[in-house]
Amino acid sequence: MPKIINLKKEFFPIVGRVLRWHFRHYVLRKDSPLMATLLLTNRCNLKCRMCNLWKAPKKNTLAFKVFKQAIDDLGLLGCAYISFGGGEPMVINDIFLYLSYAAAKIPFVNMITNGQLLDAWTAKELAKTKMDMVSISIDGLRKTHDEIRGIPGSFEKAMEGIENLKRYAPQIGITVNTVISPWNVDELLDLSDLVEGLGLLHKFQPIFHHHIFEGQTIKDVDWKMNWQQIERLREIVRVLRRKKNVANSAYFLLSIPTYFTSENTGGLFKERCKSVHFYCEVKEDARLFPCIEGMGWKDGFSLFDHSFKEIYYSPEYRKIVKRLLDCKRCQEILPICHVEPRIAFPVTSFIKYTLVQSLFH
Repeated sequence: MPKIINLKKEFFPIVGRVLRWHFRHYVLRKDSPLMATLLLTNRCNLKCRMCNLWKAPKKNTLAFKVFKQAIDDLGLLGCAYISFGGGEPMVINDIFLYLSYAAAKIPFVNMITNGQLLDAWTAKELAKTKMDMVSISIDGLRKTHDEIRGIPGSFEKAMEGIENLKRYAPQIGITVNTVISPWNVDELLDLSDLVEGLGLLHKFQPIFHHHIFEGQTIKDVDWKMNWQQIERLREIVRVLRRKKNVANSAYFLLSIPTYFTSENTGGLFKERCKSVHFYCEVKEDARLFPCIEGMGWKDGFSLFDHSFKEIYYSPEYRKIVKRLLDCKRCQEILPICHVEPRIAFPVTSFIKYTLVQSLFH
């Protein structure tokens, strides 16, 4: 995660908010949302094999009025990093308004996209928003990516999107996100070389079972790796750890093969979860969660009923935070958006799982 955030550009705003969080948490014993993810919509223009969001029977997009109020409170409470996902955020007609508003309030703004709608005009409009990073999902070379993402030509569209961003929005950083699965393990190094040759950062996330929504009938998919694939994955991880453009921490990369063998039981995964003290999520239906996965995608707090700040410091929300301290969901699914922040933050975790790991492994 430290590779993702350009501290040369955002040093004082981000470090200032990080120091403020440590003071509030350790001295005042009060949490604050240093990092947040907003899932802006569950609408999508792809049909990915590993995702159920595009099959959700109810389609929603987070209302801008609710979004604006949440961003205002996040900014006031010291949020330093925010990531927008979906579904596919770029299907929202006024997405540039969302991004511009967030960039004016939060030091670092990232958006996750499949890259299908990143034409030249869109790239120019994104440049005007002053956002910081676009993360584009690419899961293999042409044939494999198209098969995983469910739409022919999606690989070429994503690559065109990258070129448009580089040409028309050069101030926006670009990261390629790749989901590791049995379907692409043999292409990971070739894809890594391609991304490295483009001069882009590269993040990896192992596949996991997505939530099944009410009204869905999901065909079971075999996502297990055989022992040959897992051994191959161990070799791949050794190579990826040496690449400067790979944004994952060493600890996370080393946890990927053992995730597929269900051996992530010690170290970070044995500890109580700290992320609920500094991280939160908002769904497209305007519900706030300390952790969506930890709560099973259920029983979030409606931002239609109360403001973000009111909910965040309410006794009911604090009760859920306390319960989630002993949650082991990260051990089960290894989600990058939850685990990498726990590896890099707070400072005690950074020393133990980032600094020491880089020095001695």
